[in-house]
Amino acid sequence: MSDDESAGHSPRRWPRINLNASAKLHFDDFGPQLAGRIINASERGLFLATDHPRPIGTQIRITIEVADPPIAVTVTGVVIHVVTQDTKGATLPPGFGVFLTEAGDAWVRFCQHAAKK
Repeated sequence: MSDDESAGHSPRRWPRINLNASAKLHFDDFGPQLAGRIINASERGLFLATDHPRPIGTQIRITIEVADPPIAVTVTGVVIHVVTQDTKGATLPPGFGVFLTEAGDAWVRFCQHAAKK
């Protein structure tokens, strides 16, 4: 039984993995490229720790760079969750959650491999 199931939550469709990867963020508003850290991810989503969270609904393109194993991949998605310093009960640092609308085979394989570790 997963932690989600034992806590009374339904299990996740895509297993979440802890990750420490750099990310280059590109937004639909053509603002400046920003940097962030991905602290957890799955095949269809990720959480980016950053001091520059974007509002829910923001379209985003993310270039993810992982050191071990070495991988660089670009995904696209939409911001669906925001955590600020003022978020009550937050267990995550300031940043935002992204649902991935496009993630290529390289990203899916990376997540599947990492989830097996």
